[in-house]
Amino acid sequence: MPPTACTIVSNNYLAQARVFARSFRTHHPDGRVWVLIVDEPHPSIDYEAEPFRTLFAAELGIPAFRSFAFRYSILELNTAVKPYLLAELGQRAGLEGLCYFDPDVLVLAPLDALYDELRGASLLLTPHVTAPLPDERRPSERDLLQAGVYNLGFLGLSFRPDTAEFLRWWQEKLYLECRHRVEEGLFVDQRWMDLAPCLLEDVRILRHPGCNVAYWNLPHRRLRRDSRGWRVGGEPLYFFHFSGFDPDQPDRISRFQDRYTLADRPDVAPLFRDYRERLLEAGLEATRRLDYAWGRFEGGVAVPPCAREALRRLDPEGERWPDPFAAGEDSFLAWLAAPWGGGGDLALPRIAHALWEQRPDLRRQFPTLAGEQAVAFGRWLLERGARQADLEATLLEPVRARLVADGPSPGTG
Repeated sequence: MPPTACTIVSNNYLAQARVFARSFRTHHPDGRVWVLIVDEPHPSIDYEAEPFRTLFAAELGIPAFRSFAFRYSILELNTAVKPYLLAELGQRAGLEGLCYFDPDVLVLAPLDALYDELRGASLLLTPHVTAPLPDERRPSERDLLQAGVYNLGFLGLSFRPDTAEFLRWWQEKLYLECRHRVEEGLFVDQRWMDLAPCLLEDVRILRHPGCNVAYWNLPHRRLRRDSRGWRVGGEPLYFFHFSGFDPDQPDRISRFQDRYTLADRPDVAPLFRDYRERLLEAGLEATRRLDYAWGRFEGGVAVPPCAREALRRLDPEGERWPDPFAAGEDSFLAWLAAPWGGGGDLALPRIAHALWEQRPDLRRQFPTLAGEQAVAFGRWLLERGARQADLEATLLEPVRARLVADGPSPGTG
C-alpha cells in the first residue's frame, strides 16, 4: 500500500497544505495526501484541482458539529478534529496506518524509514527535545513541559483494535477539552498525548535528529546541504517544521522563540528562504486573506472569544442552540445581546456579564456589577474592554446609548 499522509487546515492555510503535499509527493510519487478543511467550501477555490484529496470537517460525523465548531477558536478547532480525521481515514481508505503532519511541514527526503517503523508500532511520536536546553530563553524546558512532551506536528498511527479504542478516548477528551489554556494544564490536543505511552503498547519515540526539526530543537541540530540533500550531521533531514514562521518577517525563525534569528543560524537560512518562496508560489497572498467561515454569526457580527466560552459553559452538548451561529429571535446571538438582569437600569448585555464572569482580573477591578460598579464597568467596556475582548460595537449599543445619555463621568483607570 502506498504511504499515506494527512494534514488539517482552514482555507487561509491552503498554501501551506499545497507546499506540504507537493513536498511529500516529490519523495513519494505514488503516495496519497489527504487534507481536512476545517472551514466551509470557498467559492474561489477549486478543491478538485488541489494536489491532495479533500475532506471537510462537517463530513466527519462529529456530534452537534455546529456547536462543536462554535465552542473553539480556529487553532483549537483545527486540533480538536484530529482524532476524528484519523479514525475516518482508517475506515474510508482501509489503511493499515498513516502519518499526520502539520501543514507548515516541508518533507525533504523519502520517509520510507518512518513508515517501516510504523509497521511494528501502534504510535510514533517525536519529543520536543532529546537533550537539555542550554539556557533559559524561549522556549525553556518549563515552556515545553507546559506545551507537552511530544510535538503533535507529527504523529504516526497504525490501525489496530487498541489504537481504535485510543482514538475514541482522544475524541472524548477533545470534544470539550481541546482548549488553549496553558494556565489550566491544557494545550489543545497536545497535552493529552503525554498519556499515550501509558495507554498503548508499542508506542515508539522517534529520536532521529532529522525528524520534526523546528525552533524548539535547533540548539541540538546543525544543518547542511550536500549532493545528497539536506543533512543533520551525517543523517538525512526527513522533514522540517516551520512552526510560527511569518513570511512577512523572513529573518525571524518563529514568533514562539527568542533564542535565534536567521543571522545567528546561517545553516538554516537557505531552507527558510526556499520555504518562503514555495509558499508565495503556492498562492499565499490570496489564501491567507480568505475569511474563516466560523468566525462570524449569520449577519456578519464577529464571534468574540468570550461568546465561545459562554456557549461551552451554558450548552456544551448543543441541545439548547444546535446552531449557535444562527441569527433570529431565539438564537444564541439574541440571548447574548439581551439584557442581563443584575446590572440595575444600565441593562448590561449578557455578553458583558459573561466576559466579567470569565476574567478574574475584571472581577477584582469591579467586585460587583450593580449600581456605580456597573456604570464603571460599562465605561471600561466602551473605552478599552471592547477592543481587548474583540466585542463588536453592535453588541454594546445599549450600554453606549445609556452612558452617552447620562453624560461624561470620570474614568476608572
